[in-house]
This record gives sequence, structure tokens and C-alpha cells, in this order.
Amino acid sequence: MIDIDLPTNPVHILDLAFFLPAAIATGLMLLRCQPFAYTAAPAMIVFLILTGVPILITPLVQIVRGLAPDWRVSGPIGILTLALLGLLAWLISTIRAERA
Repeated sequence: MIDIDLPTNPVHILDLAFFLPAAIATGLMLLRCQPFAYTAAPAMIVFLILTGVPILITPLVQIVRGLAPDWRVSGPIGILTLALLGLLAWLISTIRAERA
């Protein structure tokens, strides 16, 4: 980050230090069919979607500000975000209320 003279963005460090290990742990728990994973997985999916949206919006903001946009990551991140939206929609559609 040039503006505040940091070698890297602190948000990236937090993502790599906390979210990435939590997402991997949730995936491993899903593979082992542990009950907590079924609660944590939708939250991880939402967080991944919310991480992808700003990446997709950044080139548009660059255009508005008169800067040259960088579209290289928009394709892969867009595909991943759409896949995650589809996965979340499917997951929500499979939730059934228990009858008392």
C-alpha cells in the first residue's frame, strides 16, 4: 500500500491468517461429515461471495476515476463468484424445516 507506506494490504494478511485456514478446516470437516461444518459452510460461502464482489467492482471504479482498468482477474473471480452464488442458492433450497 503506497499511500501509507506498507509493503502489503493488512486485509490480505487477515484473510490469509484467519479466513483461509477456517475455510480449509470447514472443508475438511465437511468431508468428514461433522455437524458443525454444515453450519459453518454457508457462512464461508457468503464470505467468499462478499470477497469476490469488490474485486469485480474495482475495474468499474477505476474507469469512473479515469484510470486504466485491469480486467485480468475479473473473468476467473466472476466465474468463481457465480459458482458460489449457485452453490449457495442450491444449499438454501435444500434446507427443510423440521416438523415437531
